[in-house]
Amino acid sequence: MISVSIIFDPGFDFERGKRYLVGAAAFDRANGFLYIAERMADEDGKSLIHVWKFRKLKGY
Repeated sequence: MISVSIIFDPGFDFERGKRYLVGAAAFDRANGFLYIAERMADEDGKSLIHVWKFRKLKGY
């Protein structure tokens, strides 16, 4: 079974949500980590790094 997350919300107000910006993305293939930088993630304008761990599914 594959887990799916909604990446794009059709009802999202882009004019009010401009502070949610992707700054960069990188994938560490050797260790299976995906890094995404979110610019101006909080009220102080600080960035946030999101990290996801991926693993290879058996049979693929």
